[in-house]
Amino acid sequence: MPKNGKRGKKGGKKGGEKTESTSKTKSQESVLAFAAANSKLWETRLGIAEASRNGYKDCAHRLAVENEEISNTMIRNEKDMVDVISFLKDKLTEQQKVLDREQEKSRVLRVTTRQEIETLIEDFTKKINHLEEKLKERNQEIFVLKDELKFAKDFRRKRDQMQKDISDLKQTMDNANKIHREEFGRLEKKFLLEKIQIEKDSKKKINELTEKTHHEAVLNLDETTKQVFKENVRLKEALNLEMKQNEILKKEKDDAVAENDKLKEENKTNKMALKKKLSQDTRDKQQLMSYKSKVETLENSLTHVVREFDTEKSKMSLTAISEDPSGLKVELTRLQRIMELKSREMVKIKRLAKTILDQRTELENFFMSALEDVKSEIAKEKSSQSKMQTSNVSYSMFNTLDKNETQLSLNTQIDICELSWPQKERVLRHLFAKMNGQK
Repeated sequence: MPKNGKRGKKGGKKGGEKTESTSKTKSQESVLAFAAANSKLWETRLGIAEASRNGYKDCAHRLAVENEEISNTMIRNEKDMVDVISFLKDKLTEQQKVLDREQEKSRVLRVTTRQEIETLIEDFTKKINHLEEKLKERNQEIFVLKDELKFAKDFRRKRDQMQKDISDLKQTMDNANKIHREEFGRLEKKFLLEKIQIEKDSKKKINELTEKTHHEAVLNLDETTKQVFKENVRLKEALNLEMKQNEILKKEKDDAVAENDKLKEENKTNKMALKKKLSQDTRDKQQLMSYKSKVETLENSLTHVVREFDTEKSKMSLTAISEDPSGLKVELTRLQRIMELKSREMVKIKRLAKTILDQRTELENFFMSALEDVKSEIAKEKSSQSKMQTSNVSYSMFNTLDKNETQLSLNTQIDICELSWPQKERVLRHLFAKMNGQK
């Protein structure tokens, strides 16, 4: 029995060693499989990196080519910009001279207006002194006035009624002016809207016609003339920009004209208000004279009653008479100053708008005449060059050049896009030469 037990223990030890060896082999196999999978993963990553590197190389090559093309276009644009800037600088100097002349005129105008204002101030001070003297005389006459309490109450009641009537009249006049201004603004807005619509329709029709003619011309052009046409399109865009600036200036002119009309309307209303104030002043004076006559008729019979109320009535009369003339004088001076300033501003705006329009029209005429002269010279040069080329080419090319020669004449319409930079410089030189000769 003990021997069998020992054998069983030995057999158990051998079985444990076998399981340990199998587990070790399994772990080694799993490590090898993991290493193989990891190597395949890194191989795929390497392939992806190589593909992306090749793509980056292609992109870098394309970007270098595009960069070179962009640099060439930038150089051409810089040349165009230099020529345009030189032309605009000359134009700016001329406009600066015009501005200096206008500033000198405005300075002289300010001096004259200051002198006129001083003379007006002196005149109105004299008038005010004269009115103050008259007011003193009236005050002395008022101290002599004697009236009863019943007449004073009646006069106060009538004065309140008169003030109420005047306020009602002012209210109706303000309402009428308001209605007139609203109607005028509505009509002005309607006119501007119709004008803008007409301009849009005309521009739309012109653009449609130009696009149609351009499309027909492009269909009939060859490759070289298509390139010239592209240059023409670019220059037309620049011309459209200048036209937009012209429209902005035109709009500013229209605004100035509308402001001028508005100032004229305000001037008319101020004149009407001034006339009404003067008529009201005359009515007040006449009424005061009538009251004075009534007081003088009742002076002898009502002396003993008026003595008790002399102080109160004199104060009331002084305040009533002193308020109206002073307010009238201030209003009169204010309205006259506003009228003069508005009229001077309108005259200045009209002169400035006229000078700008004259200068712009003159410059456009000079430019168009110079451009036509240079176009005729270019047509002559092209015709002579085509004749020289036909003498050196073969008989097969002679017919095509002969056709081009017959189509080219002095009356040919040459677009400004067809001009080279020396020819454009000749246009500008010819333009300034004509301007200097005209001056």
